[in-house]
Amino acid sequence: MFFFFINPQGLKNTFSAIHINLTGGEDITKQELESNFDSYTIYIYKNMEREIVNEMNLNEVGMILEIQELYLERYLNCFTSENTNFIRKNLSKVNMNHLTKNHIESVFKAIKIHDKYNMN
Repeated sequence: MFFFFINPQGLKNTFSAIHINLTGGEDITKQELESNFDSYTIYIYKNMEREIVNEMNLNEVGMILEIQELYLERYLNCFTSENTNFIRKNLSKVNMNHLTKNHIESVFKAIKIHDKYNMN
């Protein structure tokens, strides 16, 4: 006489894996994309206004943050209209003309949130 021990958790995991595979698998695109960026860029992206974040991608946010770093190397007054114009001018050099003042200001708001909670 044979006795089989069936692990209920193992059975559950098997059926779960079959279900995931039959419904298209797990989408790891977001995880893979985020692995290409530093935690600061991801934080800014995730803390932007929802309607703006739907119009942008991580590459665009990263580009704005890089240009902002260049701005801060030259000027002290950040988050001003001059700052916004500097970013827009440099975005146009890389053909990102579709990003507006609203997009940049949303990045600024997320930077302020980051700075507020990471002062220590």
